Amino acid sequence: MKVTSDAVHFLLSFEMDSKIDSDGGNEFKCKRFKIISLETLSLDVKYEFNSDNKRLYSGIDGAPILIEEDITL
Repeated sequence: MKVTSDAVHFLLSFEMDSKIDSDGGNEFKCKRFKIISLETLSLDVKYEFNSDNKRLYSGIDGAPILIEEDITL
């Protein structure tokens, strides 16, 4: 999807944990999440959105991390 107008853009990312359940299938649980503002993220000039995990998740040189939580169930 192309960005066609000015707006605040956010990224929601999840860290998932998996284990084998009693039926032998995979069970996935959300371990951690982050909400990141993309308005000041530095990007490479290309025809598509392109950055890297270092710039995206560091909180330095670009995208400020707005929320980061460990989820304990």
